Amino acid sequence: MDDIQGALRIPHSPSVDTGAPPSGPPGAIDYAASPTLAAIRTVAGEAAALQLVAGCGGTWVHLPMRLAPDAALVRLVGADAAARILAHFGAGARLCIPTGRGHGHGRRLDHREMVRLKREEGWSARRLAQAFGCSDRQVWKILAAAPPAP
Repeated sequence: MDDIQGALRIPHSPSVDTGAPPSGPPGAIDYAASPTLAAIRTVAGEAAALQLVAGCGGTWVHLPMRLAPDAALVRLVGADAAARILAHFGAGARLCIPTGRGHGHGRRLDHREMVRLKREEGWSARRLAQAFGCSDRQVWKILAAAPPAP
């Protein structure tokens, strides 16, 4: 899939009060928690890993079968880094791009706001994950646990 599952930027993100200070310095990535990110950093550089986390953190990325100049991966990390990532993982590979913070970093998610955005504004799990800085899997857990709509 050449599109990395839709837009890489969210046009409007809600204010999310995490209730906790950020863990580590801004932009710090926990590479030990993700062999995928560690491999991307090794083959394509830290900038590419940071760009993937910023653009796709918490979601799955499908690598294209062939790199085109207008491919989403190329637009996100650049042609050279995209080629290195594709060569390492293989064309068509599916990568889980974590949020980069590891587990237990102390943030609290606003579940009610997440459920409201899904129900009232039709936000996708991917968009919610990017806006709230969590994985799409976590979004689905939160939505599944939410009380039914009135």
